[in-house]
Formats: sequence, C-alpha cells, structure tokens
Amino acid sequence: MYKIICALALSFGVMHSSVADTFPSRPVTIIVPYGPGGATDHFVRTLASHLAPKLGQSVVVENAPGAGGIIGIQKLNNAQPDGHTLIVASGMEYEMQELANPGASPIKTTELQAIGNFGTQPMVLVASSELGVKTVDEFIALAKAKPGEVSIAAVGPGTALQLTSLMIQQAAGIDLIDVSYKGSGQIITDLVAGTVDVALMTPPTVSGMIQEGKLIPLAISEAQRSPVLPDVPSLAETPALKNIDTKIGYPLFGPKDMPQATADVLAKAANEVIVDPQFQESLLRMMVAPTQRVVGEDANTLTASQLAQFRKALAAQSAAP
Repeated sequence: MYKIICALALSFGVMHSSVADTFPSRPVTIIVPYGPGGATDHFVRTLASHLAPKLGQSVVVENAPGAGGIIGIQKLNNAQPDGHTLIVASGMEYEMQELANPGASPIKTTELQAIGNFGTQPMVLVASSELGVKTVDEFIALAKAKPGEVSIAAVGPGTALQLTSLMIQQAAGIDLIDVSYKGSGQIITDLVAGTVDVALMTPPTVSGMIQEGKLIPLAISEAQRSPVLPDVPSLAETPALKNIDTKIGYPLFGPKDMPQATADVLAKAANEVIVDPQFQESLLRMMVAPTQRVVGEDANTLTASQLAQFRKALAAQSAAP
C-alpha cells in the first residue's frame, strides 16, 4: 500500500511538472465579453501585450459581446479547460443577470477559476451641464423637488452601473426615470444634449467631456476618494449614501476545470506583470488603480462583496409596495 501511495504521489508530481513545463504550448486567447473600444477591451489589450513575453507565447484578444457579458463566459465554458482560453470579466455577469432576471442564468460566474484581480476602477456619477447641479446634494434636492422627472442612464440592465444607480435611489429616497442603454457612446451623446440628466459611467468614457466642461462629475462610487479622480468626492461623503461602496474590477479567469499547475503558471506571469512600472502606468492612464498582487482569492472576495450589496438593493426593490 505504501508503495502504491508513493507511486501515485510521484505520478502526480510528474504530471504537475509536465503541465507547468509545457504550458502554454500555443497562443493564449483572452476573451473580452463586451464590444471593442470599451474600458474592458482597452485593459485586456494592454494586459495581453505585457503578458505575452512572460508566457513566451502570443496573447490574442477576442471580443465576444452580448447578454451583459454572458456570451463571452459561455464561450470560455465551451473551450478546452487547458488554460489557453481565458477571460477578463467582472466575475458577476451571470449572478447580476440572475438578480435582474430570475431564472435567466444557469451557470455561476463564480464557478470559474480566478487567477486574480489586476485593479479596480470606480464608477462616476456625472450630470449633464444642462441640469444645473454641481454636487450630489444639489442633485438629490432637485430629484426630491421633481419626483419622477429627473432621468438617470446606465448600461444595463443587470450591470454594476445599473445596480449602483438603484442603490443611490434607494439610499437617497429619490424616484428617478431609469433609462437603460446598450453602450456608453449613446449615453454620452444624450448627456451632452441634455436628453438624459445624470448617468453612472466608467471614468475613461467621460474624462474628456468632464475636462471640456460638458459633463459635471458629482461623485465616485467607492467609499474613499480614488487616485484616478482625486478631486471628485465619494458618494459616501454624502451622509445618506455613506454605505455605498461599489467598483469595477479587472480579474482574469480561467475555466473551472483548468489544471492547478496551469493556474500556477498564469498566476506567476500575472504577478510579474502587475509589478512592471510600465504596466502600472498604463493602468493609471486608463484610470484603473493597480493592485499590489494578483491573487485568486482577492478576486473572489471582491466579487462576493459587490454581489452582497446588489442582492440587498434588489431585495429591497422587490419588497417595495
């Protein structure tokens, strides 16, 4: 029996070493579950250029948009679980769609194997310059004075942007007109025109319009001010919104059945990338705050924290008369 156990242990060790020595054996594909040109797409293309030399293989970026990110995750689930197909996603795509549309999501994003999170980015609440407000307090006061007349836009439904919008309305006790869009481009157009009043957006998509004075930054969604927008207050600085702390993460995932040895190779390469000053500088230009290390558990913790807040908001919405 002892000999059998030793033989099995030795065999496992050889297999682990073999996988680590041969992976990757061909180009690695990273799926972007959203369209080209967005924040996630930009991040993944930057990551791919830095990850390729660490892995010794080219890294290909493939956009697979649709269904709030679910199409891309399904594509990952259908690929061979050998680590040559990965995805950068929020980690909440299925769960948030399930929260927004019960019964719609048969698979949990949390079943994927997290390599780790590379950084976080706040959402920013911006107002059309046509609205005439410059602070969160002024926005809330206007919304209370005109219930059901002020509109808020977000890409959705079932996205972090849309669910954070719901949390703001609940916490502030305001009733807004919710307007869902398929992409950020049309939101910006409508904000500048004054067709919609406020929106939750990712910082890179609105930074130019903020600088030109066409959009007014009211607050970011994280509990603390962010290094990517240090002059913009957090929602938590407004007493009524003190418990809101949401953000967008940039975690890298592999399929759930990916060998641990492969995950270890990817984690090693990812941690070599995250300490590269050029990569960190690139993230800051994208208004993403880099993490200090890339660890799978950190990505899972971020996902669980965000989902807990969104579940609470949707439960309160369902319970409302």
